[in-house]
Amino acid sequence: KENRSSLLEGFANYRGTLDCTELWKERRRTFALATTASNCSEVVNQMLMADSQDLVASQSQDSNATHPTPSTI
Repeated sequence: KENRSSLLEGFANYRGTLDCTELWKERRRTFALATTASNCSEVVNQMLMADSQDLVASQSQDSNATHPTPSTI
């Protein structure tokens, strides 16, 4: 009976270690995904900001240009 108890306790400790290991693996994976998503989001935001600034500058130049008026007869 003592041997069985010792084996069960050892097994419980082993299972706890596996669960703990899996927990930390999952946390590392989640952190890596979050970091990657954050970095990608930052890059995309910078690209969108640059594109929108180019668009605003283009529209500003178009509105400042003199457009010839059609001649009236």
